[in-house]
Amino acid sequence: MRKTRPGIEKHLDSVIYAPSYIRLQNFLHDSNFKYYRIPMKFKRIELFTRIFHKLPLPFAPKAELKIKNFDIYPIAQTHLDAAWLWSVNDSKVRAYKTFYAALKHIKEFPYFSVSMTTPQYFNWIKRYDPEMWEDVKKAVANNKIDVCGGMWVEPALRMCSGEALVRQRLYGQLFNLRNFGKISKVESLLDVFGFPYSLPQILVKSGAESFWTTKILWNDHSDFPFSNFIWRGLDGSEIFTHLFKFQIGSIVDFGLYKKIGRRPNAKGLVFNSHNTLNDMNSVLTDDHVRTLGWFYGRGDGGKGPLFTEIQYMENFAKYFGNFSKGFKHTNTHRYFQILKEDVGDTIVTWDDEMYLEYHRGCLTTQARVKEGNRKAEELTIAAEFLNTFFLLSPKFGDFVYPKELFNDCWQKTLFNQFHDILPGSSIPEVYLLTWREHNYVKERMKSLLNVRVFDIITKLTNNPGDILLYNPVSVMNDAIVSDGKSEHLIKNMKPFSLIIINQQDLKNWAVEHKGQLQVESLPSSIRVENEFLTVSISKNTGNLIQLNLKNQNRVMNFLYGERNSVRESSEKLVMKDNTIKKHKLRFKGARINAFKEPMRNGQPYPAWNIDHTYPSHPQNVTLLKVPKVKKMDTKVTISSTYSMKNSKVIIIYTIRANSDVLDVNFKIDLQDKKTLLKYFIPLNLKSDQVRCEIPYGSITRSRNPKTEMEEGKWEYGMQKWVDIGDKDIGLAILNDSKYGVSATMKGISITLLRSPHYPKDLYHTREIKIDPKKRPNYTDLGIHNVRLRLIPHKDSWLEQEIPHKALAYNNPVLYTVLFCESPITLETSEKTLATQPSIIDELPVTEVLMPKITSDHQNIIVSTFKPSEWVSRGSEKYQVDKSYEFEDYSLPESPDKWIWDKKTLIIRAYECGGAKISTMIRLHNISETKEITAEEIDLLEYKIGKKLDVMRNMANNTVVIHTEFTPFEIKSIRLTIK
Repeated sequence: MRKTRPGIEKHLDSVIYAPSYIRLQNFLHDSNFKYYRIPMKFKRIELFTRIFHKLPLPFAPKAELKIKNFDIYPIAQTHLDAAWLWSVNDSKVRAYKTFYAALKHIKEFPYFSVSMTTPQYFNWIKRYDPEMWEDVKKAVANNKIDVCGGMWVEPALRMCSGEALVRQRLYGQLFNLRNFGKISKVESLLDVFGFPYSLPQILVKSGAESFWTTKILWNDHSDFPFSNFIWRGLDGSEIFTHLFKFQIGSIVDFGLYKKIGRRPNAKGLVFNSHNTLNDMNSVLTDDHVRTLGWFYGRGDGGKGPLFTEIQYMENFAKYFGNFSKGFKHTNTHRYFQILKEDVGDTIVTWDDEMYLEYHRGCLTTQARVKEGNRKAEELTIAAEFLNTFFLLSPKFGDFVYPKELFNDCWQKTLFNQFHDILPGSSIPEVYLLTWREHNYVKERMKSLLNVRVFDIITKLTNNPGDILLYNPVSVMNDAIVSDGKSEHLIKNMKPFSLIIINQQDLKNWAVEHKGQLQVESLPSSIRVENEFLTVSISKNTGNLIQLNLKNQNRVMNFLYGERNSVRESSEKLVMKDNTIKKHKLRFKGARINAFKEPMRNGQPYPAWNIDHTYPSHPQNVTLLKVPKVKKMDTKVTISSTYSMKNSKVIIIYTIRANSDVLDVNFKIDLQDKKTLLKYFIPLNLKSDQVRCEIPYGSITRSRNPKTEMEEGKWEYGMQKWVDIGDKDIGLAILNDSKYGVSATMKGISITLLRSPHYPKDLYHTREIKIDPKKRPNYTDLGIHNVRLRLIPHKDSWLEQEIPHKALAYNNPVLYTVLFCESPITLETSEKTLATQPSIIDELPVTEVLMPKITSDHQNIIVSTFKPSEWVSRGSEKYQVDKSYEFEDYSLPESPDKWIWDKKTLIIRAYECGGAKISTMIRLHNISETKEITAEEIDLLEYKIGKKLDVMRNMANNTVVIHTEFTPFEIKSIRLTIK
């Protein structure tokens, strides 16, 4: 070690210990040499300062001893948030500066290479600076820029639909293929707030071989015990996973890697959140994996690595290079190859979701954004289905598929799923753009659906007043139609069916199928009954106090009491038994709960986090007047109005004739800050499990936690439904655009709204579009409409097709009244669409014979039908514009130059019930001149699996594809039309 020069050492001490230390701290803060949530520590400042200025370390021997524990691989990386404390336009500038710095450092440091993620950022450079783009492509070709990750942006994984996650990978990886001739084999999602159980399958089937993140180390209740492990997904897919901290300051956490990087004592060990931490730690030896990646580079705001960071690494190498034979600069892809070799095959398997015990509030904050996301996803997929059907119909031979519009809408939707936009943790300026883009997507897709329906109408003969209904999803759906006087529920419309109802037929049917609705006013409640349900609402509280499912061997109130105890009206039992009366008086029923959200200990993330002590801070919710009953021929509504401080809530319960569901609608005027609203349903069900839908699957979570990790899951995510059920009976709750839920043995709560403080750090952004006097301080204040549907059911959630019903609930039937005859005079029958008489719910209808797609097995849900992103190489139009070729297919140079080759279509379907299934997928009403072959492909639509058997039924123009699904498998099938 070099001798210390006393003068410099004394001067350095004066810098560190003197008041000017604050300047150094500010410099390091601005350069991001710390985590935002951790105050700058003295040792970190001293370590950085001494190494940066090439000064000796008084603690060097101890440090050298620690460094000997590892083979360190410095990896330069960039991490930029697409929006957060700055606007999207600011992010574009930051992306430019990030690429500019990377290219500059590549020239200045011969050994330097940098790992960069997010195709959206590359696309910005390609669009705005063609000259820089050429330099970027050269750097990628020379392995100086290592293209990592494969998603369009780093999304909020738990709130994206399964198909949206596939599109994130599809469009991201195809961008890499188009522009660089290769895909990323390492998915990098450093800062995402939790990872669904279905993600490994999506990653593996879209080209990923490894996965790394750091976020799970933010857990606030239990420490995740493994740094290197195999992550096994819901379907059994497996991917090598690395978990550790990043940024240059992570040097102070190397000791943590020595703990969580320990090797297991045996092969084949499998763990999940139902194991205790002691179970997991007990199998780890004292021997740890030596290979350690030191990912450095300014994070969140981009621009990294900074010049000072690279210098720091150079000086660090001079200090410690001799003590660490592996101290060698590398990139992410190469590091994972080295790490896998070191880890070997003695590695634990994590067979569960990767739940983040932090940022739980992100499932609820910014309700309007979450609603926009759900609607944009569903409408775009529905429009894709209908437009793809048009490609198969000879009646629309001049139809041009609007690929450019779909690309635009998908990219806007995917971009706004970024993990600080969709979770609600950005500044207000960000949401001005998000709301506008969500509205753009919704309006364009609605318009596109209406245009296609109009195209169909022009090829039909009809009578004025006829009703045209279209079911936009691949499952049974219900429609509510009007005959001018009353609403009528038409049940079980077939998948993608397109029907015409004559008004007179509807009126005649309505008379015979009016259904029975009985309303009874009891001393303290209002009771409503139909054929399937008995529902009671308290007059004193407005709460739902009885929900009985009829037509059972017994009648049971799902909401309270012991099983088999409620034989008649609970009101009558109150009159007979004082014990039951006391219980009745204590029982509050299903209700809205309000809580004040405390932000203790200077919590820096109010938009992100729900404080776990919130149940200790209830707010008064007061019923303003006796519930109002409105009875119509075919439905009854009961509305209750509540107040809480400055806010107002109206809850409307709706029960329809012939319906086995209870709709619960909320009209909420939220005007109270730091408020959390939940709808609580006390349950008379013994199961200690709750099943929640996740992207392309479902998962069970515990209502009665027994391990540390189960305890940490006191608020978790769902997609469109949750279900709690005993062996023979259960309750499903469907939602429209809600994602947060919690459950205990007392019942289940759907999180409706919260109003935390917006992030405050406006000094990060240059684009402030809101007048400071009008600037909102709290999110979600204002008027909201929320929809839930309660489905009490017999048997299991799967037998009752709850995933199907939730999909239908989020995709209502398109309803059009035909006020005149067809506006185009049809000269020949060739221009008309064929129709046939049919029966739906005993109602005579006319079915339009358009192409559609169905599955024979209830477990298989067809989720996507679209043209392939690839085109046949034999198509002359693509001989010039092709940018990448694979076997018989080419990838057009730009998505906007794509034109359908009239040959290739993609079906995507998934198994929703966890069973091995053999089934038939059927294409109906296909032209008899078309010959079709089918083969399995990956999610990128180009690597081929096995060929599938295809049968043709010429009598009814149906193509039948035989295929098999493993439990929870996502399967893509390419159809080739010859």
